[in-house]
Amino acid sequence: MLQMKRLFGWMLAVALCFLVTPVAFAEETKRGDVYFGDRLEDGTIKGEGLAAWANGEIYVGEFKDSAVNGKGTYLYVDDVVYTGEMENGKRNGKGTLIWPSGHVYAGEFVQGIIEGKGTFKLDNGNVYIGDFAQGQMTGKGTYIWTNGNIYEGDFIGGARIGKGRFVWMNGDMYEGDFVGDGERTGKGTYAWANGNMYEGDFLVNQITGKGKLTLTNGAVYEGDFVGGVFQDPNVTPVP
Repeated sequence: MLQMKRLFGWMLAVALCFLVTPVAFAEETKRGDVYFGDRLEDGTIKGEGLAAWANGEIYVGEFKDSAVNGKGTYLYVDDVVYTGEMENGKRNGKGTLIWPSGHVYAGEFVQGIIEGKGTFKLDNGNVYIGDFAQGQMTGKGTYIWTNGNIYEGDFIGGARIGKGRFVWMNGDMYEGDFVGDGERTGKGTYAWANGNMYEGDFLVNQITGKGKLTLTNGAVYEGDFVGGVFQDPNVTPVP
């Protein structure tokens, strides 16, 4: 509904401009592209203006050298809306991109691609803040779930891979290696909200391998673990 209202607003703006003697792009007349706004005496488009392309895309903002250059708002044919800096018709610099689904990205762009630092809010309310490369969460970042869980650390291609820290809403915390997409495998430390702590090996999200478990009552178990169980026939510590 919000996108439809926005689209209607765009259409109204274009219609009003058409009533004030629109000027067609000389080189695009046959295609039906339309421009209304500032021009230099030699006909070069420069300044503030509105362009409506035959494919349904609309741009309102700054122009330079007869191209979309500067700050403005661009409505794409798929109802995606961008507001920010443009260079030769591409998103370049800082801006905000809004999808019809409700996704919102605010941050840096390079030649039309999400690249650099930014914040991405998903339609489900989850939020990512950090680095992007080639349109994906890649580098250092923080991912926050609506349920209160938080991950801080490395991302590759949108997945939690590398070193990081995951904090659960109940207060438990894991810090160490991640593979796949957030799978705890490798070396790490798990601290329970009750004060118990394990340091050592993990395999597929379980305490498996060599490690050390320290309980709040002072007991310490060091050695081999499988599936969270200390490998001693006489002792089975439960955090």
